[in-house]
Amino acid sequence: MYQVIRKEYLAIVDNLYTAFKNSGFGNPIGLAIENAQKQIMQHHDDLDMKHLESLSLEAYAKYSSINVRKTTSIRSEDNIAWFQDTHPTYSYFWSRYEKYLKEIKHWQHNTIATIDDSTNEILKSIGNPKSIHKFDKRGLVLGYVQSGKTANFTGVVNKAFDIGYKLIIVLAGMHKDLRSQTQLRLEREVVGTVDSITDEKQGVALIKTSGTQIETWTTVQIEEKPNGGKIPCQPTTN
Repeated sequence: MYQVIRKEYLAIVDNLYTAFKNSGFGNPIGLAIENAQKQIMQHHDDLDMKHLESLSLEAYAKYSSINVRKTTSIRSEDNIAWFQDTHPTYSYFWSRYEKYLKEIKHWQHNTIATIDDSTNEILKSIGNPKSIHKFDKRGLVLGYVQSGKTANFTGVVNKAFDIGYKLIIVLAGMHKDLRSQTQLRLEREVVGTVDSITDEKQGVALIKTSGTQIETWTTVQIEEKPNGGKIPCQPTTN
């Protein structure tokens, strides 16, 4: 049923996007998604909000151009060279994500190669998770609007799991919408979700699910405390 709704929703977005763009409206994809959400909920009012947000993210990624530029990096002089571009432990998470970008999202080879190079540059500046010595590494990555920042740190997360990091915390901002959007993106492109009832696969799970499974401590929705504060939902394992 979800795939039927998905096709219907994306078709509505496609038609509205073309109409808004040809009429000269500003932010045609935003308008198309907003109106498509209203239309789809009129016919499918039982659609889970998580699925609706996931569809919106998919539509946005399809029509919003990404321009990934080659990386320029500055490192401390005492940085220890431990990381090689062709890392032998890139056996699951990164290879799965790379294949997902190519076969599911249909990104250009040059764009994926640039993400590969830029994430390698970042990993060269952080510590070796298998080192017997303690380390404290901090850095900053800057990127323009629509420059592939989310794809970049998603690639870093995938590679970090491959090379041995066990816990990764993503600070997704103070606004609920941005945090939910980031959660959806990482669930699709790092975790790879599989519906426990229908066994339907989404994101990188469409490529492979045989490797290590990632446990997440938050979900897309945030519950309300009685006093009006926010608390994470119960941890979920995917």
